[in-house]
Order: sequence, then structure tokens, then C-alpha cells
Amino acid sequence: MLIKELRKITGLSLDYWHLDTGYMLSFNFNKNKEQGVKLVEIGNKVLFEGTV
Repeated sequence: MLIKELRKITGLSLDYWHLDTGYMLSFNFNKNKEQGVKLVEIGNKVLFEGTV
């Protein structure tokens, strides 16, 4: 459910600024975290998600 809402919010934000590409930076303080950059496609929008 959270991912669907996040995708909706991100898509709306990109639409508001008339953009097709965006980025999101996430900080993960868990012990077994997965670091890196992922490419997420939301409809016709592209989001680069960086996790540190």
C-alpha cells in the first residue's frame, strides 16, 4: 500500500513540475540494508532511487 501511494505522489510531483525524470534519496539505518541505485518506472515517468 505504501509503495502505491509513494508512486502516486511521485508521479504527481513530476507532473506538477512538467518533468519526466526525477530522483529520490533514501536513508536506511537498518543493519542488513541494501545500498545502491535503482531505476523505477512509474507509467511514463522515470525515477532514480538511491539508498544509502
